[in-house]
Amino acid sequence: MRPRLISAVTGGTPIKLAELDPPGMAIPQCPGFYPALTEELANRGAEGISGGRRTSPA
Repeated sequence: MRPRLISAVTGGTPIKLAELDPPGMAIPQCPGFYPALTEELANRGAEGISGGRRTSPA
């Protein structure tokens, strides 16, 4: 998203802004984008739950 657009929409409100999808920024836009993104998000979530230790799926 464009910072000016976000500021125009949220300006003057108590809304807190945060970048929610930094992993998606590094994945090329291609037919495999969505599967790659969901795998990356799942891996990051698993790392967070396991305290940074990656575990392989069962």
